[in-house]
Amino acid sequence: GYQKMQNYKMSDGGFGYFSSSQSDVALSAFALLEFTDLKSYVEVDPKLIQRLSSYILSKKNANGLFVDKGKYEKEISEHAWSRNAYVVYALSKIGFDTEIENSYQVSLARAMATKNNYQFALLANAAHYLKKDDDYAKITSMLNDAFEKNEKKSEVTFTGSGGISAHSETLALSILALQKKENNQKLQI
Repeated sequence: GYQKMQNYKMSDGGFGYFSSSQSDVALSAFALLEFTDLKSYVEVDPKLIQRLSSYILSKKNANGLFVDKGKYEKEISEHAWSRNAYVVYALSKIGFDTEIENSYQVSLARAMATKNNYQFALLANAAHYLKKDDDYAKITSMLNDAFEKNEKKSEVTFTGSGGISAHSETLALSILALQKKENNQKLQI
C-alpha cells in the first residue's frame, strides 16, 4: 500500500488521481490520513507528511475553503462543499486546530443551511477532534433525527459518489461520530 500510494505523489507535494497530472486537495487530505495511520506499521518519511500538510494548507483561500484552482466554476458546487468538509475532517483528525478554524466554521454554516447529512457526518467527527462539544452534540442530534425520519440528504461525497453509495458512506461516518462519546444516544438503524 505505502509504495503504491507513492505513485500518485505530484511534484507540488500533493497527490492526484490515477493518471492525473494535477494534485487534488481532497485526495491529498485522504492520503495524509492514510500516511498518518500507516506510521503505526511502516516507516513513513516525515518530510512526506510535512510537504503534504503544507500543500493542503496552501489550498485554503481567504474564505476558508480548500480549493484547487481551475477545477470549479465561480459558484461552489455541492461536490466542492463536500470536498471541503472532508479536508476539514481529515486535518482535524490528525491534530490541526487553529489553522482550520475558519474552514470548520464556514463548512458548518453551509451544512446547517443545506442540512446535508454527509457534510454533517464529516463535521460531527471534526467537531469531536476539535473539542467543540456543543457543535458535536447538535450535529449528532440532527443526524439522529434525519436517520430516524429516513431523510437521505447526502447528494454527493468528496469522491463524487451519489445515491446509495453516498448514503452508505454518510451512515458509516455518522456511526463513527456517534461512537466517539460513550453517553451518546444509539442511532436506530
